[in-house]
Amino acid sequence: MIHNIKNLNKDRGFTIVELLIVIVVIGILAAITIVAYNGVQNRARTTEAQSNAKEVQTKAEIHAADAGNGVYPATASVEGMTGTAALSQKVKDMINDTTASTTPTANGMISYVACGTSPNFTGAKIGYWDSVAGAARYLAAGTANTINTAATC
Repeated sequence: MIHNIKNLNKDRGFTIVELLIVIVVIGILAAITIVAYNGVQNRARTTEAQSNAKEVQTKAEIHAADAGNGVYPATASVEGMTGTAALSQKVKDMINDTTASTTPTANGMISYVACGTSPNFTGAKIGYWDSVAGAARYLAAGTANTINTAATC
């Protein structure tokens, strides 16, 4: 009789409480991983957008230097920057030549606003979306300033 009781204890499985504890621990680990992954994605998006905006800023400055008179392009479109100031195709696809009231959005578009009076633009503001902060950020070229609004050159 004692021998049978020992066999019953050996065949015993996990209790429902033990299974629930394991499920809760796995759920907590999954939640932590998802939050960390989203943070990494947002930082990557911001870095890419900032890099693209930096390319536009650099190319606008090259354009002004190549022109010899410090005049920045009116737009960052294909027609606006040519030669050594030509943008990569990836950035060309993301450029949104804008009026001063438009700001970049979370969809990855880069905004370009020429500063000064046409046709002698003395600077430009290049905007990109900072996914970490959830706000538009701007780079300045020429006489533009870095105040975080497209309307202020």
